[in-house]
Amino acid sequence: MQTNQLAFSTEKMSALSSDGFQVYQNAESNPSAEKFFKAGEAYDRSYESKWGDYIFAGGRWQEFIENFGLSSEFIPEEGAKKFIRESQESLVVSCECYIKALKQNPNHYFANLHLATALTAALQVEAAIPYWAKSLQLKSADTMRALVADSQGLNNKGVGTRLVTEYLGLGQLSYSNLLFNDESKIYGEIALRIDNALNILRSLSPQNYKQTSVQFYVKQRKFANNLLMSSPLVRNTIEYLDISRVSKVK
Repeated sequence: MQTNQLAFSTEKMSALSSDGFQVYQNAESNPSAEKFFKAGEAYDRSYESKWGDYIFAGGRWQEFIENFGLSSEFIPEEGAKKFIRESQESLVVSCECYIKALKQNPNHYFANLHLATALTAALQVEAAIPYWAKSLQLKSADTMRALVADSQGLNNKGVGTRLVTEYLGLGQLSYSNLLFNDESKIYGEIALRIDNALNILRSLSPQNYKQTSVQFYVKQRKFANNLLMSSPLVRNTIEYLDISRVSKVK
């Protein structure tokens, strides 16, 4: 098994996810796009509801705990930080697996979509654009739904996804916008309620929220970039990953 192009040793990959590592080993033994995608999916935590928006959110570790309705008073700080760190590292492994899947089949829809989402969760907006664009080309309606869902996040992943929609020329997406699409009418009144709830939450934010969020975003973007760049496979495959050569977030 060739691992010299990967960010972590086989021991580390197994420690991050024993189940995921078994799937990865199987994919290496008998390569296919679907097997590598499944391996990436086993490591990928960027799709895990609220947690996906917190992987590179920055801020206090207590906020991560409280996001799940738990009290930080009863959760060991080191345990919480370890889980966050391992989730960040797992995201790198998932990107490596998705890349391997796309080397087998560049048109594998879910490998493109999940790589786009993982890169966006890691705040690498420019790097994610080609994979979002490819996903739109392969399945536009499903990808639009994914973009809308990810853009609703109130933390860094949501900010990153909204930047993606601007780059793609899609403007401000919302569930209510999609109601004009016959395939999306299932969202109905609940979609409008989601939009209204988000607008209320944003209006209640303190005046310095935007400034603080931008500071966290830039800091975490650089941190996530360094982590992804530690993988030769990711670094040598993903275009526009080097943030020193792309426009800065304003």
